[in-house]
Parts: sequence; structure tokens; C-alpha cells
Amino acid sequence: MGDLSTTNTFVSGTTAVASEVNTNFSDIVNYVNARNAGSSKWDALKTSGNASVDGTLTITGAASFASTLSVGSTDVVAAVASLTDGWVAAGETWTYASATTFTISGDKTGKYSKGDKIKFAQSGQKYFYIIGVSYSAPDTTVTVCGGDTYSVANAAITSPYYSKSTSPSGFPGYFYFTFTSVGGFSSVIYSEGYFSLDGTALTVGYNFLGTSNSTSLTGVMPFSVRSAVLSLSSNISAGQTQNNTVFESGGYATMASNVMTCRRYNTNLWTASGTKQCTGFSLGLI
Repeated sequence: MGDLSTTNTFVSGTTAVASEVNTNFSDIVNYVNARNAGSSKWDALKTSGNASVDGTLTITGAASFASTLSVGSTDVVAAVASLTDGWVAAGETWTYASATTFTISGDKTGKYSKGDKIKFAQSGQKYFYIIGVSYSAPDTTVTVCGGDTYSVANAAITSPYYSKSTSPSGFPGYFYFTFTSVGGFSSVIYSEGYFSLDGTALTVGYNFLGTSNSTSLTGVMPFSVRSAVLSLSSNISAGQTQNNTVFESGGYATMASNVMTCRRYNTNLWTASGTKQCTGFSLGLI
């Protein structure tokens, strides 16, 4: 359909009178021409899929959204999903920095905190606790720990999610880890631990066993502790302590920075020979 045009002449005698020009008819012509050219504001609304509501939008009856509805930068579909599975889409790019860190453009210190749970895809699903967040322009560095099970690979990070829920869907109840360095043994049979976080409240389980060559027993953890708020003797936590092959009533562990120190219940010091074992759990704050 070609363009429409109109020429109206309203005269009084031989002179056109502006007040008598039919402006409504001209508006209709302009509208039809705009629709034909695809430049009508209604065509723009249809093709772009965006709507701007300056006032209050009221919807009565049933509303159906075939695709993702966004309000500002918040993905409403993801937000609704988070009410059921606990996860919220990060909506940003996470970039590998090391086996325990990744970076995000901009200052995200108000978005992420110690103790938050995250997941993303890298040749399968990976889960982590956030144990540190710091900003140095132009990026935020996020430090994570997934025990011995998960580490950040030098590869693309896809489908990033975070959660501040206690138990989002699929997240492990705890992570196993190996103490990176152990002191007090001439030979170690095992030195293993597990940990979980509830916010910044930390629970660490531990189990050391080997041949003693020192009066001390220490293990280096893959995370740091702000302070130990409670330490329970190993017999209370259904554990056991051996000193020079003799089972004793219990022991305990303290945590400072990233070092756990295990002690005998009464004398603190171990015998520097024989079988030495300490098992239990300790509580603290990251």
C-alpha cells in the first residue's frame, strides 16, 4: 500500500482559514503512513518486546508470560525459582583466577558475603562456599572452598548461581578435605577433615592417626578462622584419643588462622612415640 496524502482547502471567499483545517484527518493519514513504514510506536512495541510503564500497571484476570520477565536487572523467573530451590542466577560473568578464586567485573562486595553458597558448570556441576570477598578496581575477587571435591578450573565458568539459603537444592551437607600439612608424626596413617558453614559459623571435624615423634599435633586447613568460639572434647563428639597407643578419656582442638592444634585432655602434651590419634570436631567463625 502506497503512502496516503490529502490536500484540504477550506476557504472563506478566496482565503484559506487555518482553524477550519481538519487536523484529525491529517493524524489518521500520518498514522497509516507510519504503520506502512513500520515506524509506528505500536510497531516498535511489538517488535522490540519491551514495554515501559510510567505509572501503575494493573493486570486483572490471568496473565501469561511466554519468556523471561525482567524488572530492572532482576530476573523475575530466577527470583521465583529461588523461592523453591534456593538458588539465584548471578546474572554476570565469572572469570577464572586460580584454583580457589574467580573475578567479577565491578564492586560486588555488597552482593556476596562469606558463607554464601555458589554453584556453576565446568565439565559438570561444581559447588563451593565463599570464604572471602575483596574489591580492587576494576574487579571483585571471590575466594571459594569446595574441599577436596571441587576446585575452579582454568576454563569458562557457565551458569553461575549463588544462594544465601541454609540448604539450597543439591548443595552438599559438608566437604571433605585433607590437611595440607601435619606436624607431630614420623609417619601419618591419615589426616582428614570435613567442614560446613552456616553463614560464618564454621564446624570442622578432624581425625589424625599416626606414629608420634613430637609432643605436639598440628594440621593446616584450606581456610582461615577468625576465632574459635567453642571446642569440644573428642569423646563428647563420639571420637577418641590415643597417646603412646593408650586410649584416653578425650582431647580437644583449637583453631587459629588456618592451623588446628590438637591436645590431650589433661596434660596437653603428647608422648613423642607410639601411636597418636585425636578425633572430634571444633566450632569457630570464618
